[in-house]
Amino acid sequence: MILAATLVVAGVTAGALLHRALVDDADSGLEQRIDEVTGLTVAGELKAVLVPTGRDLAQVQVFDSSGSVIASTPGLGPGTRLDVVPAPPPGGDRRATVDGDRIGGAGGQSYRLAARTVSGGGETVSIYALTSLAAAQRAEAHLRLGLAIGLPVIVMLAAIVIWWVTGRALAPVDEMRAEVDRIQAEDLARRVHPAGGDSEIGRLGATLNRMLDRLTDAAERQRLFAASASHELRSPLSAIRTELEVGLAYPERADWPKVAGDSLVEIDRLEALARDLRFLTRPHTAGNGGERRDLWGLVVDEIGRRQPARGVRYHLDGACPGVTVDGPMFTQALRNLLDNAERHATTTIDVHLDRAEDVTTLTVANDGPPIPSDRRVAIFEPFTRLDDARSLDSGGSGLGLAIARTALRALGGDLVAVDTPVGARFVGTVPSVVPPPGP
Repeated sequence: MILAATLVVAGVTAGALLHRALVDDADSGLEQRIDEVTGLTVAGELKAVLVPTGRDLAQVQVFDSSGSVIASTPGLGPGTRLDVVPAPPPGGDRRATVDGDRIGGAGGQSYRLAARTVSGGGETVSIYALTSLAAAQRAEAHLRLGLAIGLPVIVMLAAIVIWWVTGRALAPVDEMRAEVDRIQAEDLARRVHPAGGDSEIGRLGATLNRMLDRLTDAAERQRLFAASASHELRSPLSAIRTELEVGLAYPERADWPKVAGDSLVEIDRLEALARDLRFLTRPHTAGNGGERRDLWGLVVDEIGRRQPARGVRYHLDGACPGVTVDGPMFTQALRNLLDNAERHATTTIDVHLDRAEDVTTLTVANDGPPIPSDRRVAIFEPFTRLDDARSLDSGGSGLGLAIARTALRALGGDLVAVDTPVGARFVGTVPSVVPPPGP
């Protein structure tokens, strides 16, 4: 359709240009003929009969100031007058296209008329020259006929060629589409076969394969997450079931208050685990509408409420004046970091705050067992725990660090474990300025 519209516009433009060129050519011949007659008039050699010169086909009439014909070419019929348009002012020229019936000719036949008023021999005369545009009309008719026949043929041939070329060019895309349609959630190992080398289509295939790689990784993570969650949930449920089954088997000897107390402990673990899982699985965005609080005040208040066991002491230093954060989100991250530090610390937990121009850094370090260098990334995955962490009586679920990192990333920052000569050190960051609200 675009090609057809373009060709139609081009055809109309070509017809207009051809008409303009033929009219200009006619005007040039008329102007040349009027120049000849003007020269005769100025020289005083103007005669009543103007003889055509060379291949000149223009008809000429000369009128005096009273409108009488004083000179004319012999090709004009009796009574024919060319002054059908007003004479131009002295020294001026006028051009017009007139129909044949205005000059005694056949109707529908176009003529080009030129007029000039000059002074010579003591009088002012108007010179009119006329030529037929029949040749121009025939050329235009031939052009229109050619376009009427040629344009549909060209458009049809172009449509066939475009359809064929486009089909061949997009065939690899259709093949990749079919391959992607055959990939099921249960079998994400299949990949598309990119075609076209380094072309856009080849890059599309490579992009699809990278997307499938990410989907495969996400599906595997989801399966591992579900399996780990199931394992973590099964432990307290099994403990509750065991307590109840033993109590029901020996009801007269069961200490039911103790059974209920032990069950409530396990239910508390289930509630905490469900709450952590809900936090990890819901979407988080920076600036999600939580109440903004002073970061330093949040850290001071949280440390002040804590009572670490085994003689562990907190040491807080640094400063971050004027930094505010989403209170609930930052508190979630801070509590999990401090819980982790208390679980592993031997004597001291160091908390340091430092504000830069764009980023405020929170460092939480403890003097407990170090983190192996090959586990500093894995510990942020849900349900990942080091071997010594599993042996502690408190027995974390392995979600604390994952929740802390998720919360800080939702605030526009991050959380990493860094190398330290003693114990473990976690460095979290948050923006020093308020991020723009989400969409």
